[in-house]
Amino acid sequence: MDRLILDRREVDSVLNRALVGRIALSLKDQPYVVPLNFVYTGGKIYFHSANEGQLYTYLKANNQVCFEVDEPGETIPNADPCKFSFRYKSIIAFGKARFLEKPPEKIAILKALVEKYDKNKVATKEVTTESLGDVEVLEITIEHMTGKTNAP
Repeated sequence: MDRLILDRREVDSVLNRALVGRIALSLKDQPYVVPLNFVYTGGKIYFHSANEGQLYTYLKANNQVCFEVDEPGETIPNADPCKFSFRYKSIIAFGKARFLEKPPEKIAILKALVEKYDKNKVATKEVTTESLGDVEVLEITIEHMTGKTNAP
């Protein structure tokens, strides 16, 4: 219990800093984990996907998801190999994913993703309704979330 992150601001901060998240899905007792880019805003997690493939198929069949991010640190060696440790922070969120339907919602999230990841401002084209053809945008509504840390 001493490793729990109880401060919601710290949980939000880790989610905002993370560049890669992992979404866990399940279909007919077959688990599936996918690393992906995401944006955390308004207390929800958003990401995009193709409108075909394994991720799409799993989400269409079962919208119950688990989402994880982590900030790894350094190894903490010990003379006793059973007492080796590792510095980290991690957040795990449980919730339901839904496909966004309205083009303005989808465009807003895609713009937020571009803003998060395009630090050098390379993208010059605008995200438009026409560019949504093969793209799904999803929202994870978080039902509950846990955070853990092994920080100094």
